[in-house]
Amino acid sequence: MKKHLFILSVAIFACGILSGQSNSNTQPVVKHEYTVYAGGGLSTLRYQSAIASCSGMAGGLLGAGYRFFFTKNFGFGAGLELSFYNAKGLIGDYSYLEQAKDYEGANFEFRTTLRDYVERESVTMCNIPVMLRYRGDPERNTFYFAVGGKLSIPVSGKYRIVGGTSSNSGYYAEENYEYTEQKFMGFGSFPEFGDQEIKLTTTLILAAEAGVSWRLQYLLLYTGVYVDYGFKKNMVKRSGELIASYNRDNPAMGSMLTSQYRLPDGSRESIVKEDVLPVAVGLKVGVTLGHGRKKEKYGNYDHAPVFRGK
Repeated sequence: MKKHLFILSVAIFACGILSGQSNSNTQPVVKHEYTVYAGGGLSTLRYQSAIASCSGMAGGLLGAGYRFFFTKNFGFGAGLELSFYNAKGLIGDYSYLEQAKDYEGANFEFRTTLRDYVERESVTMCNIPVMLRYRGDPERNTFYFAVGGKLSIPVSGKYRIVGGTSSNSGYYAEENYEYTEQKFMGFGSFPEFGDQEIKLTTTLILAAEAGVSWRLQYLLLYTGVYVDYGFKKNMVKRSGELIASYNRDNPAMGSMLTSQYRLPDGSRESIVKEDVLPVAVGLKVGVTLGHGRKKEKYGNYDHAPVFRGK
């Protein structure tokens, strides 16, 4: 995919130079544009796991940018935007056990069962887009498209348990008894947890956009569709901890994005096998400033008025 995007970018650049040579002597080029925009649609996190599944959710973006056109039709732009990604992870039925010590130092078998366990993740990233852009005749309603990439820098990441149960218990072999309801020992059912932090890292996104620019008197209104696809570097920092480990004072669950689970042979693996990356497909609406028709030099006339005598 990266090879194809590179070839497309080179082709667009070459066409832009040829177009500029043919049009440079016929009409002036409006070089500078300033834009503000908003968008929304599917804006989620992409990941896979052997014990969990991911469901996409809606999100959006807000941004502003600058564009420089080196010919009438071709240019590049950069900007700054806040993007909001939301996802749900589900673990249907999973249980494991490990050896632990209680508050008195006694050995026991700590057991955890997750049923219909639903985790919602909410991530905000600051994206810096750099895009190569094509536009049609800037004096008319016209088609446009852009391709490029975004540097995605973390702002905040949260997860919350919104469904299902996490049941902890302790089995004492000496007593041949399983404690299941003693909350002061960290045992029992814990149906929900509030917002907890997800630690994030910077990642890279491939981006594309296409739509129509609508010429108004002194500005452009544009509507289009956009696609963002994260392609490099896991955007979350893995904790190396089990999703549920014995903690009498704070029996909180770790995020499935960052935690590990225990296999039947006793070994541990990350719940999410592949990189967690952002994905977005949505509609965008924006206003372009600095590109409108200049005010007439002679009042309401395009040229100096001509007065004819009787």
